[in-house]
Amino acid sequence: MQIDRGNSHQVPQTTDESIYQRMGLGFAFLFTVRGLPVLYYGDEIGLAGVKDPDNRRAMIFEDGELAAAQLNLRTLVASLLHARNAYPSLRTGKYDAFHGEYSCLAYLKSLGTERVLVVLAGHEGCNAMVTMKEGYGFQDGQQLTDILSGTETAVITSGQIDLSLDPWSIRLFHMDTAN
Repeated sequence: MQIDRGNSHQVPQTTDESIYQRMGLGFAFLFTVRGLPVLYYGDEIGLAGVKDPDNRRAMIFEDGELAAAQLNLRTLVASLLHARNAYPSLRTGKYDAFHGEYSCLAYLKSLGTERVLVVLAGHEGCNAMVTMKEGYGFQDGQQLTDILSGTETAVITSGQIDLSLDPWSIRLFHMDTAN
């Protein structure tokens, strides 16, 4: 069994809120690739800590004590875990890289007729035309819906989807080819 740890026990206290967005991107990768993701207490809120004896601070349970960025990270982690539980392809599906360039990664997780296109945008965002590979049942005109937002969509046109994501954005585009 492969175990992946995406922990924050080496995250120093910071006022740079983008660190929580970057951690969210790391969690999205961790929860959508092969292996068992492992979280240590406080990872879901980016709990600060550096080296012994400050390697892990006391857990913060009160929402009022967390920065807005920490609350957003916790919400994202919960949404990613829900998606991983609801879509088996994210846990055990076949991985196929669809697009990779600086600040933009797109890969497909597939299992049976279920397809989830994972798109991760780095610090420059992601503006790309992604070619939908043959053999996965994709057809022009099909719409893929983002699992996390439930509202963001992408439509396959001429065998491609046009992506435009803000920096540190995550999309889990779902399509069931049985429909």
